[in-house]
Amino acid sequence: MQRPGIRGHLPVWVRLAVAAVTVAVLLTAVGGAAAATKVRVGDRISLLSPPATYPAGTAFHIWHGFVFQDGDVHLGRYRFELDVDGVERSADFFDVTTFDRGTISKVWTFNFPSGLTGTHTFDGYWITPDGTDSLSATIVFTP
Repeated sequence: MQRPGIRGHLPVWVRLAVAAVTVAVLLTAVGGAAAATKVRVGDRISLLSPPATYPAGTAFHIWHGFVFQDGDVHLGRYRFELDVDGVERSADFFDVTTFDRGTISKVWTFNFPSGLTGTHTFDGYWITPDGTDSLSATIVFTP
């Protein structure tokens, strides 16, 4: 015996298909937005070999971090911090990437999309379970 249909209700398979498509679209949109925020702007300035001068108002980024061997139990206890003119700056994002032979990199990126003007000091701190190493660089941003 066939059950009487209720007007306005869709079969279960149709509702499941619509739900699956909706979830796929939402995940694609969220994934695309998350990926778009992990973009490094301009050229890289390294604190290990910084330029003495850099064009004012020109986008740049600073990224630093660590390289590990797969299985390092302290991976989550390492971090990199950046101060600009004595003020701590939050990272725009960080990446964890696995390479061949079990090598893992963990990198923090700090974007400066509008660049800077004048003279600025950048202090980088590589923080590990064994202590902190730091490096300072002063750069003149010239017109």
